[in-house]
Amino acid sequence: MIRLILALALLLRLVSLTQSFWLDEAAQAVLSRTNVFHVNYAADFQPPLYYVFSHVWMQLGNLISIGSLEWFLRLPSVFFGLITIYLTFLLGKKMFSLHVGLFAAFLLAIAPFHIYYSHEFRMYSLLTLLCLLCWNALYDKRWILLSLFVALSTYTHYFAFVNIVSMGLFLWTTRQKRGLGYLVAGLLPFSLWIPMFIEQLTTAQHLVSLWPKWSMVSNAGFF
Repeated sequence: MIRLILALALLLRLVSLTQSFWLDEAAQAVLSRTNVFHVNYAADFQPPLYYVFSHVWMQLGNLISIGSLEWFLRLPSVFFGLITIYLTFLLGKKMFSLHVGLFAAFLLAIAPFHIYYSHEFRMYSLLTLLCLLCWNALYDKRWILLSLFVALSTYTHYFAFVNIVSMGLFLWTTRQKRGLGYLVAGLLPFSLWIPMFIEQLTTAQHLVSLWPKWSMVSNAGFF
């Protein structure tokens, strides 16, 4: 049954895979062509992991002249989405029952938001996968893996911290001090990124200060 669910999920995620990039995806493609050490991360407001990955993926595609095609650049998101669905099945099966795992996987397979972000050339599909891997490692008490996935998620998107806080609260309320220690250990690598994060916040505040003026310009376009 899980194979049928995954087949359905794949079919739904292959639809529109070749459509043109929208603005954020186009920006991602431009940055992916750039050497990862030359990217202006302060202007993008995201951690660097997905940019490194997408740069490597594009370079691999360029070896066979498909590195700039929309469908090729979106393929990893499809792959990450399918793995997330399968892990949802496994986690539901371990925590509850086979039927719960199958039902949860089916719901995720047909979820519109997950379908959309599973074929977008951005980091959201990878983020979802890493967050689920965190919970899977936590449930199995594989603490080293928990630290690893926490670290990777913080370098993928800042929304990862919402997931990390929820895991921390769970470990605290269930008095799993060892797990909480490994969770904190997984946050330590992010300390290397804090200076850039502060610079991103400074850039964002500057842009916010420009919004009133931009609003005047954009409103003038309607009259």
